Amino acid sequence: MSQDEPRWEFHAVPDPVAGLEAAYQGIQFEMLGYGSPRLNECLEVRAEGPETRDGWHQVLLVTPWAAMQVYLPREPHDLSALPEPAELECEEDGRVVVGAELRFPFDGVIHDLEVAYDTRLGHHLVEMLLTSMGAFQDTEEALVWARERAARRNGRQTPSDAESSPGPRRVSRRDLFRGLLGRR
Repeated sequence: MSQDEPRWEFHAVPDPVAGLEAAYQGIQFEMLGYGSPRLNECLEVRAEGPETRDGWHQVLLVTPWAAMQVYLPREPHDLSALPEPAELECEEDGRVVVGAELRFPFDGVIHDLEVAYDTRLGHHLVEMLLTSMGAFQDTEEALVWARERAARRNGRQTPSDAESSPGPRRVSRRDLFRGLLGRR
């Protein structure tokens, strides 16, 4: 296979939870170096799971900037659930481009996913649950919210459960400035 031929680039990840935590901690340090305002410094990178079905691992991942479900193949060469790389946009070197969108079946539910890439993991597929983590006080609060949101996305709760499930805590401007000034 030539380097320019369209391709997926998945790496073997023996422990998906540890692998994702390590890769996304690396991304966090890079973002810290850039002074990214998206980071909620009260949160840490934490992964839970995996649930493994149909040859794929599904891992819940909370970071200081986003909450997501991540999908990694159990065997990096068994990619039967994915579209052919030639059907997606590819980099000049042939690798499927980051940000490509696809529909992916997992455990009887079709998920709308986005292609992500990290040199430590290779390609992985992400389903964003929340892209701004500023409303959470700590990682445990964020994980509870992400678990509930993921359960709804995975079809494991009824619509009435979804209505009663709280979202991230809302912070008023007054409360935000009180917190920043150290006044409670």
